[in-house]
Amino acid sequence: MKAKEYLKTLNLFFYALLIGQLSFVIILLAFSLSGALQAYSTVSNMYYFIVLLIVAGAYYGGNYFYKIKLKEIR
Repeated sequence: MKAKEYLKTLNLFFYALLIGQLSFVIILLAFSLSGALQAYSTVSNMYYFIVLLIVAGAYYGGNYFYKIKLKEIR
């Protein structure tokens, strides 16, 4: 894979992840501002669990893809 193609793929991954995070924040803000979450007091505790899962998945997924790319380079 040439450097130009690699950077193009890397940019695609970056923007896809960025769009995913931004859409998640927008959805949460929409729920919070509309008052839909006030009826559920345990929902805020659920967000901590969801964020923990997303962070753990991103960490392990990043390491996995890094190892794959490192093997391709070698």
